[in-house]
Amino acid sequence: MNTGELLYLEKESRNLDRADAELDNCKFSKNRGFDAVIIQLIAILEIKNCLFEENQSIGRGSVILSTSSSNLSLFINRTSFLNNSAIHGGVLNFQTNGKLMCESSLFENNFAYYGGVFIR
Repeated sequence: MNTGELLYLEKESRNLDRADAELDNCKFSKNRGFDAVIIQLIAILEIKNCLFEENQSIGRGSVILSTSSSNLSLFINRTSFLNNSAIHGGVLNFQTNGKLMCESSLFENNFAYYGGVFIR
């Protein structure tokens, strides 16, 4: 079991265009933290063929928290979110203008006290 955020994705200030990241064929299981497993502060994040299970946040979003003053894009494909929980936004907490695209993915038995599986 891990505690705290595992991935904090932030663009370097010297790269003014954009920063991208891709997670492919990853498993994140039984992580605990104040905020989500992944904090997205970069332009584009693509998640595919991944499993997120039994992650828990006592704050915002058990799996992904997207916060930034700029537009962000989150692409999710062939990924499963199982038994994750948070106080605000059970799986995704998207606190910015941006784009969310999700295809061929499974959201099952996720829970939040406020905001359900997804909150914006």
